[in-house]
Amino acid sequence: MISRRHLKIYVSCQESYRLNGGGKVGVPPGAADVFCDGPCLVETKLALDCVERTLHGFIFFNGASVMDVRFALDVGCGHTSRRA
Repeated sequence: MISRRHLKIYVSCQESYRLNGGGKVGVPPGAADVFCDGPCLVETKLALDCVERTLHGFIFFNGASVMDVRFALDVGCGHTSRRA
């Protein structure tokens, strides 16, 4: 049996870039490539999957839903002029 304390979603993503309970992903200006092309985007999407499955209808402290955060990630990590 695997202990719950060994089940971690965030493993490789720098802690300051991780999604927090406030609904914020702390990616500084100019660091979109690091976030989007590295482990952070994948691990953040896994965290959102977990929240969505266990806390249906969850709203972050900033008022964002899981779908709102997913949309922001899609826009922020898309290959358009909106990517910072």
